[in-house]
Amino acid sequence: MDGTQSKLSPRDAGSLGIQSFKEIMPEESSKRVLLEGLEYDTRTDLWAVTVGFDTTRLVPQVWPTTASIAALGPPYGDKEIVREFRTLYLKASDGTFVKMEHG
Repeated sequence: MDGTQSKLSPRDAGSLGIQSFKEIMPEESSKRVLLEGLEYDTRTDLWAVTVGFDTTRLVPQVWPTTASIAALGPPYGDKEIVREFRTLYLKASDGTFVKMEHG
């Protein structure tokens, strides 16, 4: 450890991460957005803030291969709720957004 210490508290980093996520992805911001992880890296002086949220996806179904059935539409059935995650990186010195990654 090189003695570097974040100017942002963990609470501030988590709040700023969620706020940044909601600004970048407003369509997902009302879907149970929760703080899932928080890590400060002394080497890079960045906070990694992992945010989880619920989203839906269509569930593929196996359909018969006859042309008459296939003409009815795509082979999708119900929607299922899936938990997804994004990790946002913030400068520890002032909370400036650096990047966001999937997962």
